[in-house]
Amino acid sequence: VRLEKEGEEKEEAPAQLEPKAAVAAAAAQGVGAVVALMKRISEAAQSGGGRGGAGTDTGEGEGADGDAGTGSDEGGRRSGHADAYDADVLCRACRALKDMAQSGDEAMRRSAVAVGAVSAVVGAMRSYRPDAGLQRNGIRALANLAFGSDSNRAEIGAGGGVVAVAEAMRAHREDSSLQAFGCTAVTNLAHNSARNRQQLAEVGVVNDVLIAMQRWPEDPKLQRQACWALLTLAASDLAAADITRKGGVAAIVAAMTNCADDPSVQHL
Repeated sequence: VRLEKEGEEKEEAPAQLEPKAAVAAAAAQGVGAVVALMKRISEAAQSGGGRGGAGTDTGEGEGADGDAGTGSDEGGRRSGHADAYDADVLCRACRALKDMAQSGDEAMRRSAVAVGAVSAVVGAMRSYRPDAGLQRNGIRALANLAFGSDSNRAEIGAGGGVVAVAEAMRAHREDSSLQAFGCTAVTNLAHNSARNRQQLAEVGVVNDVLIAMQRWPEDPKLQRQACWALLTLAASDLAAADITRKGGVAAIVAAMTNCADDPSVQHL
């Protein structure tokens, strides 16, 4: 503890950067700094009391991919201002990782996973499940990190990414863009990964995809990504049987009928 002498001026603590500036400063230093920022925010949030619940855009083969101080109040809960700041920082950081993974090559995406990007994104999604913006950017980050890398897919599946995507889709049924991004993530995670396909089937993601198709029948982007997700999942016998049993064939026919003018839906 530093004792102050009489008449000595106190040193002021450095001003806290606004969320946008904080993430931009980390991104300028590279993916490792973004991941470190996310982990620091998540750890502070968890130590102050968890919330746990209120509060690439293209499929595999197309290419990789679309925006909250700390403290606590009585009872160990974090103040609303601190909570909002943390959520905003994590939301923007997920988006920064999404952008880095989209613009970088496979080596860059592997290096991002190697420094802990998966646990950082999954941890952020778990901390702020009701935040649709954060969930959307988290899904997109995972989808882009999975693109083109079998080792990354395995890490994401083992690191809770499959469950995080499914939980986000269930928590935000009325968000059509989140549902479309979720279908993209399912596609990229399932591609060339029998283990992930098995895990996706076991957590019931087939049902999540079909619900999205039923709720947004005339949204060509969602229908396209959902059809691609079903196509990729069907490489698993378990998922294929689930797709057939739950009306997946009829859902695909309906997508082709409702989006008759969209070539990509017709193709898939």
